[in-house]
Amino acid sequence: MIVMKRFYYIILSLMALFSAQAQDRLYIADFGINAGETKQVEIMLDNTVAYTALQADIYLPEGLTIEQEDGEYLFDLTDRKARNHTISSANLASGAVRILIASQTLKEISGNSGALVTFNIIADASFSGTKAIELKGVVATEADRTEHLLPDTQCTVTGPQGGDEPQGVALSTTMARLQLQQTLQLTNDAGAQVSWTSSDPTVATVDENGMVTALKNGMVAITATDAQGNSAWCAIWCYLRGDVNEDNTVDVVDVNQVVNIILGK
Repeated sequence: MIVMKRFYYIILSLMALFSAQAQDRLYIADFGINAGETKQVEIMLDNTVAYTALQADIYLPEGLTIEQEDGEYLFDLTDRKARNHTISSANLASGAVRILIASQTLKEISGNSGALVTFNIIADASFSGTKAIELKGVVATEADRTEHLLPDTQCTVTGPQGGDEPQGVALSTTMARLQLQQTLQLTNDAGAQVSWTSSDPTVATVDENGMVTALKNGMVAITATDAQGNSAWCAIWCYLRGDVNEDNTVDVVDVNQVVNIILGK
């Protein structure tokens, strides 16, 4: 009978332990971020057990990075830490960033819920869609060095939805003739934002809005490129009216050339 009671108490103790561990978790709340934006993110800890140390691996999706300074990740502990708690980080071969929170004197992390770590996430210029940040391999340690494996968690990161943004390049014209100093407004009829370049700015220039200006005789290609790398170009022939021999002047030489053409010489 006594043996059965002891066994019963052991079972209850184990159930209580596993129940506590099941409730404890390290996680990041879902958030949204725009392309090119930097946003502060919190790592939250809900705990029923008093922990002195934590280790976790952060897996970021493509297009998101953690802010750094002089090659070091910038993680900060909140006021849930004890005075001598520190946080360190390292890159893993798996691509994850490992963080380690520890106290040399085994001080306990205060409270039972709320933000424990803050850091900045940076979205690159092409970040879009819905992706996930994962926290894996979370190990929490008590003062007596008892280790607890906490569950893996993930948060949803929502960026600009690519389907809502116009993409592709379709120029309003693909060939044109311009007299010197004449202008031509090019547009991308596909609707996406594009950058404009001229193959020879000495022949014709193009501004950030697609306005082309002819400067001297010659042929030039004006290219439009969107954020995804799609591009299209327009061929521009720049000329001075009456400048038959294309020497940038209209003079008697041009007149004689026209006469010779008419006379078949």
